[in-house]
Amino acid sequence: VRTIDRNCSVIDQGQDREIVGVLLSGWAFRYQTLPDGKRQILDFIFAGSLVGFGSGTTYTYGVETVTSCTVATLPHGQFRRLLATCPSLAIQVVERVSDSEMCSHEHMTSLGRRSARERIAALIMELISRARCTDFGKRKYSIDLPVTQMMIGDALGLSNEHVCRLLGKLASDGVIEIKNHTL
Repeated sequence: VRTIDRNCSVIDQGQDREIVGVLLSGWAFRYQTLPDGKRQILDFIFAGSLVGFGSGTTYTYGVETVTSCTVATLPHGQFRRLLATCPSLAIQVVERVSDSEMCSHEHMTSLGRRSARERIAALIMELISRARCTDFGKRKYSIDLPVTQMMIGDALGLSNEHVCRLLGKLASDGVIEIKNHTL
Protein backbone atom coordinates (compact mmCIF):
# COMPACT_ATOMS: atom_id res chain seq x y z
CA VAL A 1 0.00 0.00 0.00
CA ARG A 2 1.38 3.39 -0.94
CA THR A 3 0.25 6.99 -1.09
CA ILE A 4 0.78 8.84 -4.36
CA ASP A 5 0.69 12.65 -4.56
CA ARG A 6 -1.78 14.48 -6.80
CA ASN A 7 -0.90 14.88 -10.49
CA CYS A 8 1.45 11.87 -10.41
CA SER A 9 1.56 8.76 -12.55
CA VAL A 10 0.38 5.43 -11.15
CA ILE A 11 0.83 3.57 -14.44
CA ASP A 12 2.45 4.80 -17.64
CA GLN A 13 0.94 3.95 -21.01
CA GLY A 14 3.22 1.53 -22.87
CA GLN A 15 5.02 0.43 -19.68
CA ASP A 16 5.53 -3.31 -19.12
CA ARG A 17 2.56 -4.77 -17.24
CA GLU A 18 3.99 -5.41 -13.80
CA ILE A 19 1.34 -4.59 -11.19
CA VAL A 20 -2.38 -4.71 -10.58
CA GLY A 21 -3.70 -2.17 -8.15
CA VAL A 22 -6.83 -1.14 -6.33
CA LEU A 23 -7.46 2.52 -5.66
CA LEU A 24 -8.24 2.71 -1.93
CA SER A 25 -8.86 6.46 -1.73
CA GLY A 26 -8.75 9.57 -3.88
CA TRP A 27 -9.54 10.42 -7.49
CA ALA A 28 -7.54 9.39 -10.55
CA PHE A 29 -8.14 8.96 -14.27
CA ARG A 30 -7.27 6.49 -17.02
CA TYR A 31 -6.03 8.03 -20.24
CA GLN A 32 -4.44 7.35 -23.59
CA THR A 33 -2.00 9.70 -25.25
CA LEU A 34 -2.15 9.82 -29.04
CA PRO A 35 0.98 10.03 -31.22
CA ASP A 36 0.37 13.78 -31.74
CA GLY A 37 0.47 14.31 -27.95
CA LYS A 38 -3.26 14.80 -27.45
CA ARG A 39 -4.70 13.13 -24.36
CA GLN A 40 -8.04 11.34 -24.15
CA ILE A 41 -9.28 10.72 -20.62
CA LEU A 42 -11.05 7.37 -20.76
CA ASP A 43 -12.66 7.55 -17.34
CA PHE A 44 -12.33 8.95 -13.85
CA ILE A 45 -11.69 6.34 -11.19
CA PHE A 46 -12.50 6.25 -7.50
CA ALA A 47 -11.97 4.04 -4.45
CA GLY A 48 -12.52 0.38 -5.31
CA SER A 49 -11.41 0.72 -8.95
CA LEU A 50 -8.90 -1.73 -10.40
CA VAL A 51 -5.90 -0.38 -12.27
CA GLY A 52 -3.50 -2.37 -14.41
CA PHE A 53 -5.63 -5.49 -14.75
CA GLY A 54 -5.81 -6.99 -18.23
CA SER A 55 -4.08 -9.09 -20.82
CA GLY A 56 -1.02 -8.31 -22.87
CA THR A 57 2.50 -7.46 -21.82
CA THR A 58 2.16 -3.66 -21.71
CA TYR A 59 -0.39 -1.19 -20.40
CA THR A 60 -2.56 0.25 -23.17
CA TYR A 61 -3.47 3.22 -20.96
CA GLY A 62 -1.93 5.33 -18.23
CA VAL A 63 -3.33 6.25 -14.82
CA GLU A 64 -2.70 9.64 -13.23
CA THR A 65 -3.86 10.91 -9.86
CA VAL A 66 -6.16 13.93 -9.59
CA THR A 67 -5.91 14.06 -5.79
CA SER A 68 -3.56 12.35 -3.39
CA CYS A 69 -4.41 8.64 -3.66
CA THR A 70 -3.79 5.49 -1.71
CA VAL A 71 -3.20 2.45 -3.91
CA ALA A 72 -2.72 -1.20 -2.96
CA THR A 73 -0.70 -3.16 -5.52
CA LEU A 74 0.37 -6.72 -6.20
CA PRO A 75 2.64 -8.08 -8.91
CA HIS A 76 0.51 -9.02 -11.94
CA GLY A 77 1.33 -12.75 -11.76
CA GLN A 78 0.63 -12.93 -8.04
CA PHE A 79 -2.74 -11.23 -8.56
CA ARG A 80 -3.69 -13.80 -11.22
CA ARG A 81 -2.69 -16.67 -8.90
CA LEU A 82 -4.77 -15.10 -6.12
CA LEU A 83 -7.82 -15.01 -8.42
CA ALA A 84 -7.29 -18.69 -9.28
CA THR A 85 -7.30 -19.68 -5.61
CA CYS A 86 -10.10 -17.36 -4.42
CA PRO A 87 -13.25 -17.68 -6.58
CA SER A 88 -15.20 -15.09 -4.56
CA LEU A 89 -12.50 -12.49 -5.30
CA ALA A 90 -12.51 -13.50 -8.98
CA ILE A 91 -16.27 -12.90 -9.11
CA GLN A 92 -15.85 -9.46 -7.52
CA VAL A 93 -13.18 -8.60 -10.12
CA VAL A 94 -15.52 -9.71 -12.93
CA GLU A 95 -18.24 -7.49 -11.45
CA ARG A 96 -15.86 -4.48 -11.28
CA VAL A 97 -14.70 -5.05 -14.86
CA SER A 98 -18.34 -5.37 -15.99
CA ASP A 99 -19.25 -2.10 -14.21
CA SER A 100 -16.29 -0.40 -15.87
CA GLU A 101 -17.40 -1.71 -19.26
CA MET A 102 -20.91 -0.31 -18.73
CA CYS A 103 -19.41 3.09 -17.84
CA SER A 104 -17.33 2.92 -21.02
CA HIS A 105 -20.48 2.27 -23.08
CA GLU A 106 -22.19 5.27 -21.50
CA HIS A 107 -19.12 7.44 -22.15
CA MET A 108 -18.94 6.28 -25.78
CA THR A 109 -22.61 7.15 -26.25
CA SER A 110 -21.97 10.62 -24.82
CA LEU A 111 -19.03 11.25 -27.13
CA GLY A 112 -20.84 9.98 -30.21
CA ARG A 113 -24.41 11.20 -29.78
CA ARG A 114 -24.76 13.94 -27.17
CA SER A 115 -24.34 17.67 -27.57
CA ALA A 116 -21.48 19.32 -25.67
CA ARG A 117 -23.92 20.57 -23.00
CA GLU A 118 -25.40 17.07 -22.64
CA ARG A 119 -21.92 15.54 -22.38
CA ILE A 120 -20.98 17.86 -19.52
CA ALA A 121 -24.30 17.23 -17.76
CA ALA A 122 -23.88 13.45 -18.13
CA LEU A 123 -20.30 13.63 -16.79
CA ILE A 124 -21.44 15.71 -13.82
CA MET A 125 -24.18 13.17 -13.05
CA GLU A 126 -21.66 10.32 -13.33
CA LEU A 127 -19.19 12.05 -11.01
CA ILE A 128 -21.93 12.80 -8.48
CA SER A 129 -23.07 9.19 -8.56
CA ARG A 130 -19.61 7.62 -8.42
CA ALA A 131 -18.07 10.01 -5.88
CA ARG A 132 -20.73 9.09 -3.30
CA CYS A 133 -22.00 12.64 -2.97
CA THR A 134 -23.52 14.22 0.10
CA ASP A 135 -27.32 14.55 -0.18
CA PHE A 136 -28.61 17.95 0.89
CA GLY A 137 -32.24 17.03 0.18
CA LYS A 138 -34.63 18.04 -2.60
CA ARG A 139 -32.33 16.43 -5.18
CA LYS A 140 -29.48 18.87 -4.46
CA TYR A 141 -26.05 17.33 -4.16
CA SER A 142 -22.60 18.56 -3.33
CA ILE A 143 -19.23 17.05 -4.17
CA ASP A 144 -15.67 18.26 -4.03
CA LEU A 145 -14.71 18.60 -7.69
CA PRO A 146 -10.94 18.30 -7.98
CA VAL A 147 -10.97 17.90 -11.78
CA THR A 148 -9.95 20.84 -13.93
CA GLN A 149 -11.75 22.23 -16.95
CA MET A 150 -8.90 20.85 -19.06
CA MET A 151 -9.53 17.35 -17.66
CA ILE A 152 -13.24 17.68 -18.43
CA GLY A 153 -12.34 18.75 -21.96
CA ASP A 154 -9.93 15.83 -22.37
CA ALA A 155 -12.63 13.44 -21.16
CA LEU A 156 -15.33 14.85 -23.46
CA GLY A 157 -13.41 15.88 -26.56
CA LEU A 158 -14.02 19.59 -25.95
CA SER A 159 -11.69 22.59 -25.80
CA ASN A 160 -10.96 24.19 -22.44
CA GLU A 161 -12.68 27.37 -23.62
CA HIS A 162 -15.84 25.51 -24.65
CA VAL A 163 -15.97 23.71 -21.28
CA CYS A 164 -15.59 27.07 -19.50
CA ARG A 165 -18.43 28.62 -21.54
CA LEU A 166 -20.75 25.65 -21.00
CA LEU A 167 -20.10 25.43 -17.26
CA GLY A 168 -20.80 29.17 -17.06
CA LYS A 169 -24.04 28.70 -18.99
CA LEU A 170 -25.12 25.79 -16.77
CA ALA A 171 -24.41 27.97 -13.73
CA SER A 172 -26.29 31.00 -15.11
CA ASP A 173 -29.24 28.71 -15.95
CA GLY A 174 -29.28 27.58 -12.30
CA VAL A 175 -28.45 23.96 -13.15
CA ILE A 176 -25.16 23.87 -11.24
CA GLU A 177 -23.18 25.97 -8.84
CA ILE A 178 -19.40 25.75 -8.47
CA LYS A 179 -17.59 27.50 -5.63
CA ASN A 180 -14.07 26.78 -4.40
CA HIS A 181 -13.88 23.44 -6.26
CA THR A 182 -17.22 22.33 -4.81
CA LEU A 183 -19.97 21.46 -7.28
